[in-house]
Amino acid sequence: MSDQPNKPSPQSSVGETAEKTFSAALQGAKDYNTKFIEFTQANTEAAFAFAQKLWSVKSPADMVALSVEHSRKQIDILTKQTKELAELAQKLTPNIKS
Repeated sequence: MSDQPNKPSPQSSVGETAEKTFSAALQGAKDYNTKFIEFTQANTEAAFAFAQKLWSVKSPADMVALSVEHSRKQIDILTKQTKELAELAQKLTPNIKS
């Protein structure tokens, strides 16, 4: 009998690591897709709400003001959404050292 404790074989250790890595990547991809769909739905709803408001404008000046307000709001929202998606994507990529 050997006094050494049972060590996992290098092959099983590599397999376990690969499985954990794959599972984490799969979950990360699911999280990214879920967030992307959430953002798409929110942006679509905002576009429909904007279209409905356009029907109620009474002058070209009101239309311009509404368009500017909507554009500013959407740029802010899209900036935040892009940042969130970039953070999720960054979690998907392994840390690569040069």
